Amino acid sequence: MSINLNNLRFYYPETPNHKTLDINAWTVPDNKHVFVYGESGCGKSTLLNLISGMLPASEGVVTVLGQRLDKMNRRQRDQFRAKHIGYVFQQFNLIPYLDAMDNIRLARHFCKDRKLKNLQREIQDLLSVLNISANDWHKPAAKLSIGQQQRVAIARALINKPELLIADEPTSSLDQRNRDNFMSVLMSLAETHKTSVLFVSHDMALSSYFDRIDALSEFNRSGEIH
Repeated sequence: MSINLNNLRFYYPETPNHKTLDINAWTVPDNKHVFVYGESGCGKSTLLNLISGMLPASEGVVTVLGQRLDKMNRRQRDQFRAKHIGYVFQQFNLIPYLDAMDNIRLARHFCKDRKLKNLQREIQDLLSVLNISANDWHKPAAKLSIGQQQRVAIARALINKPELLIADEPTSSLDQRNRDNFMSVLMSLAETHKTSVLFVSHDMALSSYFDRIDALSEFNRSGEIH
């Protein structure tokens, strides 16, 4: 299993009486592409932050790629994420003054077990697959179009060949054409690299790209919106 959650509960310290997540059991098999939907504020981003190790569970078991994240400290979770998980953020989170190459190179820097040999060629090959012109490889991210920034974000998430790719509403600010291009490229690369995908959104129009569609409300028993 890529993801296995059991008796998972999460509440923010400032609101200990209100569980944001209360999940009895939920799994994602290896190499599956799963779409989780729900309205804004229902806990989708919190779920991703727990699975990626950015947040620790308040209670319960979080097993990702066979490893118990709930047994790890923060540093161990950070190292695990760098080695095994690619993350495409809603706002892409590129460093605006770094160019495309350096934004992607930074992901490899945090993954110390990955060799730097041939890194430049790997980055160039990935950018080429993503149809980013060589003329734009050395432009600051802030000077790239939204469509180019999203593709750089995909490249950064995939450069370490992660077993699990997480995407947090990355199409929310895109028009339909850019959204469709983004999804086609993302899913094609995930298929090529045999990567499990967990994608959350409130946009049901995206669900056709996925093997499985889950409503967060169906497996999150909290029923609370925060």
